[in-house]
Amino acid sequence: EHVVAPLIGGINAGNVDRLSLQAVTPQLFAAARGGGSLTLALRKQQQQSPTDPTDPVFTALLGGTSVLVDALHDALEARGVQILTGSEAVSCLQSDQGKILTELSTGTISSDEVLICTPAAKAAHLLRSISPNTARQLEQISYSSVALLTFVFNKESIPGELLASGFLIPRTAQLLMTAASVGSTKWAHWDDGKHVVLRVSAGHSGDLRGAELTDEELILGLQADLQTTLGITDPAVATRVSRWPDGFAQYEVGHLQLIESIEQSLNKDCPQILLAGSSYRGLGIPACIEQGRSAAAKLVDS
Repeated sequence: EHVVAPLIGGINAGNVDRLSLQAVTPQLFAAARGGGSLTLALRKQQQQSPTDPTDPVFTALLGGTSVLVDALHDALEARGVQILTGSEAVSCLQSDQGKILTELSTGTISSDEVLICTPAAKAAHLLRSISPNTARQLEQISYSSVALLTFVFNKESIPGELLASGFLIPRTAQLLMTAASVGSTKWAHWDDGKHVVLRVSAGHSGDLRGAELTDEELILGLQADLQTTLGITDPAVATRVSRWPDGFAQYEVGHLQLIESIEQSLNKDCPQILLAGSSYRGLGIPACIEQGRSAAAKLVDS
């Protein structure tokens, strides 16, 4: 309740009793399957890892994640790829000639193959006509909504010195907050010497407050939690509320088996369509990139 649940459940905004260890932390799953001491098994994995132990724990793109999105956009356009914005995909159908017809809010596109990278719920909607069984299985994947609040405090408002990069909150604490990170410690360019930047999360599986509370209620509630956890009583000099509705797919027990069944069903009904994205085989950016590369290679080779 005080270590595993906040660490694994908190990162995935889920209930650790329902999450698939194999899907959310395959390294821990492999260590647990080996028998013996879990700590020793994890230490052995770390020693065998090609990662340089002197590398920083946290890394990010200079300029933020939007740099990656902009670079992808520019690279695709340079290759002659047409990018449609402001156009909603409504459904995927199959023509008599075997083409995939993607109905958009602005028209229809005919293509040989399609890679769907939407959340599972949207993919289910797109595939309802062309592969009903696949759509039904996709609808079994549930989601959690999370709110992320950024607080900027004057440095003198922080009692003591924040040496850690952040902390997690167990559900037994019964706080609105699920986690907090010290942005000005994690990212050197955020540290101006005068302020401390805290990023605080709220909301997880079974707790809808992160989605349902107003911005003002979230700010007041989380500032109260910061007083409880860090002793901060002064108001923040700046705040920002970011919301991620249905942002975290829940990899519950049996998730990977469900994904295999989904892929088999879709391959049977329409092998020209593949799925990739955070609903399936990894929430993080590296996992999504790997899924995209793998799916693209399959489509090119088919």
